[in-house]
Amino acid sequence: MAFSTSLANKKGDMLSYFDKMPQLPVPDLNDSAALYLQSIKPLVSSEEHYKSIESKLKDFIKPNGQGQILQKRLEDKSADPKTQNWLSEWWDNDAYLAYRDPVIPYVSYFFSHAENVLPAFLEKNQLKKASLLISSIIDFKEQVDNETLPPELIRGQFAFCMASFKFMFNNCRIPEKPSDTTAVYDPLDLKNQFLIVIKNNRFYKLYHHDKNNKKLSNLQILNQLNQIYFDATSKSNGIKQKSIGSLTTLDRDSWTDAYKELKNYTPVNNNSLEEIHKSSFVLCLDDYSPLSLEERSRYAWHGDGRNRFFDKPLQFFVASNGQSGFLGEHSKMDGTPTLQLNNYIGDQFKKISQNAIDPFNPSTQDSSLDSLIQQPTELKFDISPSIASQIDSAEKSFDALLGNHDLKVWRYPGYGKSLIKKFKSSPDAFVQMLIQLAYYKYTGEVKPTYESASTRKYKWGRTETNRTVSEASKKFVETWCNKQSFVSNKDKAAAFYDAINSQNSYIKLASDGLGCDRHIYGLKKSILPGEEPHQFLKDQMTSYSSSWFLSTSQLSSEYFNGYGWSQVHDLGFGLAYMINNEWLNINIVCKKDNPTGLNVQHMYYYLTLAADELKQVLTEVNAEPVKPKL
Repeated sequence: MAFSTSLANKKGDMLSYFDKMPQLPVPDLNDSAALYLQSIKPLVSSEEHYKSIESKLKDFIKPNGQGQILQKRLEDKSADPKTQNWLSEWWDNDAYLAYRDPVIPYVSYFFSHAENVLPAFLEKNQLKKASLLISSIIDFKEQVDNETLPPELIRGQFAFCMASFKFMFNNCRIPEKPSDTTAVYDPLDLKNQFLIVIKNNRFYKLYHHDKNNKKLSNLQILNQLNQIYFDATSKSNGIKQKSIGSLTTLDRDSWTDAYKELKNYTPVNNNSLEEIHKSSFVLCLDDYSPLSLEERSRYAWHGDGRNRFFDKPLQFFVASNGQSGFLGEHSKMDGTPTLQLNNYIGDQFKKISQNAIDPFNPSTQDSSLDSLIQQPTELKFDISPSIASQIDSAEKSFDALLGNHDLKVWRYPGYGKSLIKKFKSSPDAFVQMLIQLAYYKYTGEVKPTYESASTRKYKWGRTETNRTVSEASKKFVETWCNKQSFVSNKDKAAAFYDAINSQNSYIKLASDGLGCDRHIYGLKKSILPGEEPHQFLKDQMTSYSSSWFLSTSQLSSEYFNGYGWSQVHDLGFGLAYMINNEWLNINIVCKKDNPTGLNVQHMYYYLTLAADELKQVLTEVNAEPVKPKL
């Protein structure tokens, strides 16, 4: 039975701030209009082009114009006592659940875990590391389930909304037409206290608590994994069974059709699918050993597309060499909650190293009685000839699709927060301008750029768009790439800091829920059936300026080797970046058959070129003058 996610009966501190949190504001119509016009100035082809758009926008927002009518509807929706966030339900559906392309590679995001956090005898042992991973996740899960997880405070002043943590465990995305749904189950029900382990394309149910609701010890989890590993290996006999998980790589309409056919074929299939949906999370054990940064990123991002189930919100992986990672299904949660989960895992691993105690030593284990432990069981599937054919088709489509995506990891050691702060710049704004400069050096163009800004300080807040490109950022890249005349380092620095200030100003507005993109989206959603959208809403620039040729976002952790996703626009790049204390990391992705000729290797080169020039110029400009000796 599906479980209610009502926040009415709060048990602990996790949601203690929720009732006092403000609602996402509806931005002022005139303010959004002014912000939009400001954002398109660097993108228009001429002053005449700009004036034409400005005229349409003025007509849209005039008294009694369509903009004012739509604004009133939006404000009324926000003021409705039943509404906690005017955007969230629309956004969850349109941006994610109604999106019909494959979730992998186009929606989900990955974290590649750093190695050497654990001692080598644990780090390199696949099953021991997987056991410790499971144990740490369950510790975090118990805090979420009991709502004892401390609320996330921002500079000690206000709290981030923790409501989305209720969609972290024991739920699953369900394929349906025209829009997917989410099935949520009671995480405290003893019958749901299990995870799914996938090995050799086989699905196993592993209970992480005993019959008395006591968490299994590290050694007991390891024993369960050993049973699964042996069973999956002996049954495979060198030949893996048909991969049910590969069906989750299909476009959502095709997966919906296959899902219904698979589910209805036999009661066994229906039961196995529901057990996967109910599970706390998924852990995949793989046979291969990724080594390079690129191999590790691809491993966490998509793996082989077979030994996976991409509809689960939490999916972890451990390779045969101990390399581990995480993949997040994006529909109900953004990256910051899962960042907190993965950082918690890193903290637990670090404590194991610091304590220098074998976490599998029986004398250190608070173990359950063997008689209370439920043994792992395989979830069976009856595969019809039709489903077998669709699995073959899904695997071929996946291989072709991911084979047409290129990935390169740009890593710059010695160039992190510590250095950037010496340049008197926000580290995030610095990397945004680094990307702008690299792209302009590469293409000679300025293109619409997305950066994610969190709006979690509001109830059910998710994200707003930070439009990185500004008049100041355009002047910055043109100044630094001036081919007509000499530009002094002082003038280059002045253009850089102007761009940084513009970036900081916009991202503050976006984080306050006052950007223009979600507002324009909300106005469009307020159009009633049969009403004709105003010419401004249909204007080509309205669409173009939100076509994210550069899709960027930062999530940083000292416990990660990488983080990333796909490009959003097939003529552009996906650029996920981490700013750690002593190094920068940018995951570069684009389509191989890009008709513009964009190439991850070339972007890698220009990122290095831009980073070197920024460091050289800003070091010189910020150097303190040497005082003469007396």
